Amino acid sequence: MIRNIEFFISPSGKVMVQRLGCEVRELTENDRELIDEMFEYISTFYTDSFNALKEVYLQSIFNESIINS
Repeated sequence: MIRNIEFFISPSGKVMVQRLGCEVRELTENDRELIDEMFEYISTFYTDSFNALKEVYLQSIFNESIINS
């Protein structure tokens, strides 16, 4: 479960992430474990928001297999 983690946008516009006790680093699309963790958390605890986002993301063919899994 996601705990003790902070996300923010750097002055250069990059999404940054920091877990408690770890260095700040850029979040990239290669961070599958963290992204999957966030996906699960949002779909479980924020169902309405997840469903609204799903409709937006389904418009991209690249996301179709991820959303429908």
